[in-house]
Amino acid sequence: MEKRNFAGKFVRKYILLCVLFIIMPEYIYPAIKSLSDSAQISVIIEGPSNKNIVYMNGHVSLRVKDPGLDIDYIFSYGAFSSRTQVYLALIGKQASELYGMPTELAIQDVVERKNTRITEHVLNFTPEEKESLWQNLMFNALPENRKYEYDILRKSCATLPLELIERNVRGKIVYNFPADAEKLSYRKATDSVYGAFPWICLIRDIITNGNVDKKISERDEFFLPLKLETGFLSANIVDKEGISRPLILSSHIISEGVKEPPVKNYISPLQLAFVLLTFTIILTIVEFWRKKYYRIFDCLLFGVAGLIGLFLFLLVIHSNYEYTSPNWLLLWLHPFHIVGVVFFSSKKFNKQAYYYHIINLLLMTFIISGKFFLPKCYNDAFLPFMFCLWIRSLARIVRYRINSLKK
Repeated sequence: MEKRNFAGKFVRKYILLCVLFIIMPEYIYPAIKSLSDSAQISVIIEGPSNKNIVYMNGHVSLRVKDPGLDIDYIFSYGAFSSRTQVYLALIGKQASELYGMPTELAIQDVVERKNTRITEHVLNFTPEEKESLWQNLMFNALPENRKYEYDILRKSCATLPLELIERNVRGKIVYNFPADAEKLSYRKATDSVYGAFPWICLIRDIITNGNVDKKISERDEFFLPLKLETGFLSANIVDKEGISRPLILSSHIISEGVKEPPVKNYISPLQLAFVLLTFTIILTIVEFWRKKYYRIFDCLLFGVAGLIGLFLFLLVIHSNYEYTSPNWLLLWLHPFHIVGVVFFSSKKFNKQAYYYHIINLLLMTFIISGKFFLPKCYNDAFLPFMFCLWIRSLARIVRYRINSLKK
């Protein structure tokens, strides 16, 4: 009897809840107040900062200021709950969200953390366009809508505001790109940000594949905030009647920021790779001359390659990004080098190490020659490091054969 009463109460509550959702939606999702005629919507551009890799691209946000509603908020895409989530988002699938903050607090936060240049560009929108963008923005800010899968190239702090702006104009936005502008790839486009940081470029070239080397349109470069700013400043809105007006009504600098000193690179990846290659050649010659084998060097060399390969393997499995999976570098930077380290560590595994080096030599020969036909941009530091592995495998094969003939 108690079970039957409980089931009846549950059914009655469920039916009541359904009725509330159907006939009284305003009590569940209160209507968003419309903007007044004095409202303005702006694009806020934060300049790049070298304080850490997350700030290097800069940042884009939207400001909604309406004295009539007594609101002045900045809305930003790209909020993460921890620093770890930020780095995970850069290399793989990770949730981010849209958040809002009073303008005064948001500007103060940027100045304290980055102290970089902040520029405001007021959109030349009609009242209807402002209202449409405002309602879309508020819908996206609902708790069930604010989270999204972050993608640094397509769903970032720059591309999502861009989509909102383009979707809510009455007509279309025409960008006035230079006629002789060179078409870049995603990799070349990011050189404008990371070009002065060779170690970051190395990491980028390790984790990305050939898909970032395909030519893209000038609009696709708007994932970089400064590119977006340049495009907006020269853009026009063309309505259905063909009447054109500038996209940006006015611009002003909120904060000049502090000019950061030039970055000092004490040693580049390429320089380090050539130092390692030179050391590898000298050590290998010394081994043949003194008839010794320095196992520790091979364990370190192949061990580092194996750990990088393990990271790449996990990245390819974890990530849904088309520009990180598949990755041809796994042909030579692979986790099996860690197994090779086990073989190199003891004389009793000399035979296994011999066969391992044969396989590695063949793979390294293929991948080195593959510079000319594999769909992958080679960082300049890759080849010297490849030759280190190639030379050590060749030396161990020759040494094993000489010892076998002596026996």
